[in-house]
Amino acid sequence: MAQLFVPVRGVRYDPRGRLLVPLHHLEHVPGAMGRLGIKLSEAEAFEMLDNADADGNGSLDVEEFTEVVVEVLQDL
Repeated sequence: MAQLFVPVRGVRYDPRGRLLVPLHHLEHVPGAMGRLGIKLSEAEAFEMLDNADADGNGSLDVEEFTEVVVEVLQDL
């Protein structure tokens, strides 16, 4: 999953070396969801991502991102 973050602007690492992507840099998510047949407004997509931010640090780490992707794909 980490390789999915590579093209996203703002990728950084936390002090423990975990890959992080700030939520505001995930603006392409609504379009990607639409290509999967999942119709979400931009507000709905960002709410979903915000809810996935379990530690509330304003970024998704690989584990948080993976959990939300798996949840979405299971619903297809």
